[in-house]
This record gives sequence, C-alpha cells and structure tokens, in this order.
Amino acid sequence: MCHYERSLKDGNSVVVMTKDNNHDKSLELLHQLLPDQFERIHKSYLVNFLQVDKVLVNIGTRYSVLLKTGEVLPVGCSKYKELKNKMI
Repeated sequence: MCHYERSLKDGNSVVVMTKDNNHDKSLELLHQLLPDQFERIHKSYLVNFLQVDKVLVNIGTRYSVLLKTGEVLPVGCSKYKELKNKMI
C-alpha cells in the first residue's frame, strides 16, 4: 500500500514510499495515474487520503498532516482549506 509520494529536489521525479519499497516517477504523472484517494497536499507531496489521521495547524499558519504511520507531512497553505473540508 502506498502511503505518500514526495518530490525530489530536482523537481522532475518523486520517491513513492510504500510499506516495502521506494519507486521513482514523475509526480505529475503519478497524480494522473493514481486513484482518487490520492490528494495533492503540497507542491512536493501527494498523499493517500485513507492514510491521513488528522490535519494539524502549527504555529505561524503552517499546516501539516499526521499519517496513521506517525509520519508528519507539510500541507501547502493553498491546499489546507480543501483538505480540511474533506476531513469533515
């Protein structure tokens, strides 16, 4: 099961984090290929919405999501409201 994808600093590829393996692909291509449960939460992250435990509001109007695995990922300011509405 895929938990999340993170863009690499080169901006052209991502690391897909799964339980057992990591895979490199284009973030934009992956977003088009993945099922609807995957949401863009940041310019560098797609997340499996089914793996999100809660949305966190941090000091200074910074946002993040806590995954069921315990990992914390950043949420872009422009994505926060949409993500929060889906959590309700």
